[in-house]
Amino acid sequence: MQNLKQIFTHYVALRLTQDDQVEFSDFPSQASASLKYLSEITNVRMLPVEQTKRERDADPIQPEFYEVEDISTQELIQKRRQNIQNMIKTLPNSLAAQIVEFENWTTQLHRPDEQSKIETVKNLKKAAQKYKDDTRLNDLIKTSIRKISPSIVKASERRKQKATEKKALNKKRFYEIIPLLHATHNPMEKIRLYKELVPLIGFQNEDVKGPVKGGRKRINYELKRDIYKNLASLAFGRLSSRDRERFEDLAEIYQKSLFECLKRSKYPHEIDGKPLGPKGAFTAGGIYGPDSSFAAKKEPVLKQNEPEKSVKVEKLFEPTLFSDKDFEY
Repeated sequence: MQNLKQIFTHYVALRLTQDDQVEFSDFPSQASASLKYLSEITNVRMLPVEQTKRERDADPIQPEFYEVEDISTQELIQKRRQNIQNMIKTLPNSLAAQIVEFENWTTQLHRPDEQSKIETVKNLKKAAQKYKDDTRLNDLIKTSIRKISPSIVKASERRKQKATEKKALNKKRFYEIIPLLHATHNPMEKIRLYKELVPLIGFQNEDVKGPVKGGRKRINYELKRDIYKNLASLAFGRLSSRDRERFEDLAEIYQKSLFECLKRSKYPHEIDGKPLGPKGAFTAGGIYGPDSSFAAKKEPVLKQNEPEKSVKVEKLFEPTLFSDKDFEY
């Protein structure tokens, strides 16, 4: 007998590449290549065809009757399950468990409806993750995913692409707001920009260097706390007392979240202190303060194919160079 890994790999290959013939067979419960292989390996016979029915072929001139297996899709699934149970009894427990798990992942493998395809793709992704270190198995599973339903895969890829694009846009906008925030002297504009900045927290780069106690959560809590403290200050005398109180409450909530985050941190060797700046992230000396590199105004970039404006250069007076004759006596 082959070793266990070879048996399982060959079974998976047959299950994913040849069992699709089952649905086109006159005797589907006997047509599975993967079941036939397991039957040979274990020396356990497949369950016999229990009942048949007579069908007429499509020839309009001289039709013939022939026998086909009378079995529903659900009955076929149940019969396969029973065959598998009979066969794995002779196999080592580890291999038997792998086969049962893969059977559960591929129960709906060749059903034509869209919901079954979605379910199968979802299950095969779990299989791909489990066998990610096995190149042969991983390739077989991923090829099968692409084959089952290109529309499902493409839709998933589009969702991932949109999510990636959205993340990039949010990150870009975060860094665009910082210089605008410090450039404006209009308090209401500052309030608007701070509010726009809040949902973008978390999309920024790893701007804080080195390990920080509490990790990324701690950084995000501190940034939101600082923003709401600044909003509460700016709101005084400009917005309603309700708005100001709401900002103060949110600043307090994130302060408490920060304390909890630091309390739960399991890495005492990490940097504590004030990683965002001595007086907050957006004040002088802070990571996004007015004196930070993030607040610096960037030079306008020349658009592609845009001709450069000609610069008029004044011609300076150039004295005539002396020749040797001027020094002759």
